[in-house]
Amino acid sequence: MSGTMAALGRPVQKRDTGSASRSRQSSANSERGKRTPIRHLQGRRSKKKGGDKHEPQSNSDEDQNEAEDSDPEEKLCTHLQTCLAECSRQRLRALQMSLRHYGNVDNRVSYKDMQTSLQESQIKLSQRAVQMMTDLFQDAQGIDYTRLYSCMDRAHLRTGRDSVKARHKRNDLETKQAMTIDQVDNDFLRRLEELVVREEICFEIDKLRTEFSKWDHHRLGKIDKEGATLICCDKTPLYGALMKNLLNRCDEDKDNKVSWPLLLNFLEKAQANAYGNHPELPELVEKKKESKSSRIVTPEPFDELSSSTRSKVVSKLMKKATSRRSPVSPQPPKEEQGKELAKPETKPQGESDSTKIIANAVDKGKTPIDIEAPAPSQNGKDKNETQSKEHSKEKLSNHDENVNHMTKVSSNQITAAVPRGYQSPAVTSDPPKERLQLEWIYGYRGHGQASGSRPQLLASGEMAYFIACTVVLYDWEGHRQRHYREHTASIRCLAVHYGGVTIASAQDALSDKQDIQAHIRVWRCDTLATLHVLGQGMFQKTVIAMSFMPGQDILAACDNSQDKQITIWNTSDGQMVASTLIYTEVVNQMSFNPRWPEVLVTCGKEHLAWWKIYIQTEMVRPLMKPNYEGFLKARHINCVRHNQRGDLITGDSNGTVYVWGDGENRITNFVKHGHEGPVLDVLQVKGYLLTAGRDGAVRCWTFNKNMDFCGLFQLPDSEGGARSLLVTPSTHDTEAELVIGTTMNSIMGVSVNQTGPLLDGTKTEGVPITQGHAGDLRALARVRGSFLGADIVTASSEGLICKLNSGRKEPVWKLWLKGNSFSCVDSCEGGDILALGTRDGHVMILEIDRSSVAVTELYHRKLTASGVNTVSFSPDERMLAVGTSDGCIHILHLNEKEVEEERKKQDPEEEWAYYGILKGHTGQMQSLDWSSAIHGDTYIIRSSTLTPEQKFWDAKRCNEIPGESLNDFPWSSSTCMLDHKTAGLWSSRQASEGHLTCVDVNPEGTIVAMATTSGSLSIFQYPCCADKAFSHTYRSHHSPQNLCFTVDGRSLLTVGGADTCIMQWRIV
Repeated sequence: MSGTMAALGRPVQKRDTGSASRSRQSSANSERGKRTPIRHLQGRRSKKKGGDKHEPQSNSDEDQNEAEDSDPEEKLCTHLQTCLAECSRQRLRALQMSLRHYGNVDNRVSYKDMQTSLQESQIKLSQRAVQMMTDLFQDAQGIDYTRLYSCMDRAHLRTGRDSVKARHKRNDLETKQAMTIDQVDNDFLRRLEELVVREEICFEIDKLRTEFSKWDHHRLGKIDKEGATLICCDKTPLYGALMKNLLNRCDEDKDNKVSWPLLLNFLEKAQANAYGNHPELPELVEKKKESKSSRIVTPEPFDELSSSTRSKVVSKLMKKATSRRSPVSPQPPKEEQGKELAKPETKPQGESDSTKIIANAVDKGKTPIDIEAPAPSQNGKDKNETQSKEHSKEKLSNHDENVNHMTKVSSNQITAAVPRGYQSPAVTSDPPKERLQLEWIYGYRGHGQASGSRPQLLASGEMAYFIACTVVLYDWEGHRQRHYREHTASIRCLAVHYGGVTIASAQDALSDKQDIQAHIRVWRCDTLATLHVLGQGMFQKTVIAMSFMPGQDILAACDNSQDKQITIWNTSDGQMVASTLIYTEVVNQMSFNPRWPEVLVTCGKEHLAWWKIYIQTEMVRPLMKPNYEGFLKARHINCVRHNQRGDLITGDSNGTVYVWGDGENRITNFVKHGHEGPVLDVLQVKGYLLTAGRDGAVRCWTFNKNMDFCGLFQLPDSEGGARSLLVTPSTHDTEAELVIGTTMNSIMGVSVNQTGPLLDGTKTEGVPITQGHAGDLRALARVRGSFLGADIVTASSEGLICKLNSGRKEPVWKLWLKGNSFSCVDSCEGGDILALGTRDGHVMILEIDRSSVAVTELYHRKLTASGVNTVSFSPDERMLAVGTSDGCIHILHLNEKEVEEERKKQDPEEEWAYYGILKGHTGQMQSLDWSSAIHGDTYIIRSSTLTPEQKFWDAKRCNEIPGESLNDFPWSSSTCMLDHKTAGLWSSRQASEGHLTCVDVNPEGTIVAMATTSGSLSIFQYPCCADKAFSHTYRSHHSPQNLCFTVDGRSLLTVGGADTCIMQWRIV
C-alpha cells in the first residue's frame, strides 16, 4: 500500500543502497502497474497539480524531471520509439518468443538472457534504454519480460511501422493487384533483354533446341523442370530468380513440365529486341567470343610430359582399364556395339547415330563406354542432322507424280494423295513461333440444373460466374475477362467469401475417367492461386450447393450422394469441421443467416430445414422445420436467400414467394402466384423485392406488409427464363445495374431506377454481357464482310443461331428456331445467306434482310435419314455441298426460278434446288473443302471422313477424281483432317492420345490448329509433314468439336459440344 501511495502522491526517494533500492522501487512500480492503469494515474496527477495553489513554483528543468520521475514508463516508451523506428514487427515477435524461451515460471529473465534475446532478434537498443528497462522492470526474481515487451510493443505501435495482423486486419481479405499474362510476359522479355545488353551475350537457339529435343523423348514439347534447369544452367547465362520464374512461367499446366518451345520463344524474342534496339550489340558479342578464344590456355600437366613418359602412362592406364573389365560379360567391340544399337526401324529426324546410342544407353540406366559424339559444326548442327534433313527434303520434294504420302496411325496405314507439281518446303518438326492465349469465353451456366449459378460480386468490382470447367472473372470497366482454369470437369456451384476475395468452386466427377473426382477448390480471385482442395475422393458425383458463413472462414457444402451429406469446412486450414446427413431426394440451395451466422438453411424437393453449426464441438444439429400454418406447401423450393435483417425469402415451383421473418420458421409475409411458373431466384434491394421466374419475367414488389407489385421487366423469348439476379452498386462513374442470368446461358444488363421502384422505366442494354448456347454446340463458321459487323456464326442443338464480333468480344445477332437441332453451319460473304444442317438430316438455307434484319427461309428439305455433319458454300456461292453421316455428299445448286417470261426479264428470280449426290466414302463425313477457283469447267471438292479417308470430286459431273492426277492448286478452306500438308498431325503425340475432331489453317497459311477428343488444342507449323512434329498444346474443352480462325487471323475460336461454351484464343 505504501508503494502505491508513493507512486500516486510523491516521488520515491532514492537511497545509496544500490540494487536493493532499485529492487524495492521496481517492486513498487510493479505493484502500481498491476493495480492502477497508467491513464488513471495521469489524470490524477494533472488534477492534483492544478488544484494545489500553495505548492511552490519550480523552474522548467525541475518540472521536466518531476514529470519524468512521475511516469518512467512513458519516458521509456518515448525513448524506445526512436530505437525501434527501423525494427520490423517480425523481429519484435521473435524477441517475445526468445524471452519466453529464456524466462522462468514467474515470467522473469536475467539481465544476461535479456541481452542474448536482443542479440538473437537483431534488435539494437542504446545502453541508456537497456539501463532504463532494467531499473524499471527488475525485481528480486529478475526482469519482468511481460511488462518489458508490453512497453516495447506500445513504443513500436507509435512508430507507424506495423503489420496488417497487428492492426487487427485480415491480409487475406484484401485484394492484390494481379498482373495480366501479357504484363508478365512483357516483364520477362524486358528482363531478358536487359540481361543480353548488360552481359553482351547471345542465346544459341539452335543448340538449345537440339539439346531440348534430346530430353523430350515423347516429343510433346515438354520436359521435366529439373532437366530444363540443368540445360539452362549449362547452356545459357540464365541464373537465379529470373531463371526460376521463367521456368515456372513455361510450366503452364503446373505439372513440373516445362514447355521448352515457349522458353525458346522468350529467349529468341528478347534477343531479337535487344539486337534491334542496340545494332552494335552483335559485333560486341562476336568480339567477346574472339577475346575468349584468343586467351592463352595453360597446358595440362599431361601435355608437358615427354613422348616416352606419356606412352608409359597411357599403357599403364590401358592395363588398369582391361583388368577392371568383368570376365563373365565381356564388352563387345566398339564398332559392333555401335552397329547393333543403331538398328531402330525409324529414327527421329535430326538425331545422329551416336546420339541415338547414347539415348538408348541412358534409357536403360547404363553409361555408354568408348562412344564419342561427332564434333558439332560451326553453325551448331550435326553433320548427320543436316544430312537427315536434306534427305527428308529431297524425298518429299523430288517425288514421282503418283507417289502418296503414307503414315501409320494406330497400326493402320493411311494415305494422303500428293498432287502433281507439289514442291514441299524444308521439313521441320519445330513448333510455330506463335502461341495461343485464352482471351474470352462466351456463355454462362444457366440452363438445366443450375441452381448454384448465381453471378457473384467481388471486392475488386469484378463479377464471377462459371461455364464448363472455367470460372470467369468479368471486369465491367475494361470489358475484360480473367479465367480460373484449374478444374478438370464441369463446375456445378460457386460461393464467395464475405470478404470478396476468397472463392470456392465445386466440380463434377467424370464417369468415364476414374481419376477425375468431385471436389471443391478454394482460391483467391486476385492472384488466381489455389489455397486448398477439399473433399478429394470423398464427394459422390458432384457438389450441388455451397455457402460461406458470414464473418467466418467456414464453408458449408452438400454433395449429391443418395442421402445428401452436409459437410462443414474450415477454409483457413482446409480441414473438415463437421458433417451430417439430410436424407432428402434433391437439394437446390443453402444459405447462412447474416444475423445469426451459425444458422444454415437448406432447400430442395419437399425440403426446407434449419441447421445449427457448432464450430467448437464440431457438430451440425437440426434446428427447425417449416411451419406452414395452412399456407400452400409447394413440391419444390427452388431458391433461398437472406436479407440483412435475418429474414429468409424462398421461391417455389408454384410461383409463390414466402418470407420467414426474424430467423423463425413461421411465414410472416408472402406473394401468392407471383409468376406463371416456378420462381428461380429472389433478391431484396433496399425496400424492394425482386423475383425471377422461368416465365422470363423479373418482377418488383415493395417489401412491406402488403407486398404491392410495382414493376416488371420481360426478357425476350430468345433468352428463355430468368435464372439469377444481381444488382451492382452505383459509383461516381457508373449507375447501379441489374444483372440477369438467363436459362439460355446469357447474361443481360438492365439499368435500374435510382429514385423510385427499381424496375420503373428500366431498359435493357443493347448487347448482352455474354451470349452462349443451351444445347450441344458443334456448328461454327467464319463470316467474311458481314453487314452486321459479325465475323463468327454459331448454331446449336436447341435451335439457337448466334453471330459474334470477335474484335469487340460481344454478340451481334441471334435467332431462335425452336425444334431444330443444328449440327453445322456455313455463311456466304456478307453474312446474309446461312446454310444449316440438322441432326435429323434436314438442310435449311436462310436469308437475312440487310435493312430490316428479317429472316426468310429459302430452302428446307430432308436429304437423308442420318444426320448432316458439314455444309459448305462454293466460292461463287451458287452451289452448296452437304456431307452426311452415311458417307454421302449432296449438292444443291442455285437455279433460275420458273416464272412468266415478262416477269423473268424484269426481275429474274432464283431458287435453290437439288443437283446431285457423291458416293464412295465408307465412313461419316467430317469436312469439305472447295477449290478456290474453277479448274476446266468445274470446282473440285476435297472431302475427308472420321475413318480417316480422303477423296476428290468433280462438283459438276458428280464423280470421283484420283487425287494423284490433280495439280497443286489453292483451296478456299483447309478443314479436311487428312491432307498431304497435314499428314504430320496423325503421327503427333496428341493424335495418339485422342481422336482428331477438327483442323483449320490460319489465313496466312503459317500454322494449323488441331483438336482431339482428349481435350487438347494444338498448333503446328504449316505445312506439317514431319513425323512426330512438335506443337504448342493447350487444355481447352472436355472434348472440342469444332474450331476456326477468324478472317483477320488474329484469333482462334473453339466450341466444346456438350459444355455449350465458345472459347476465343488470341494468337500472340
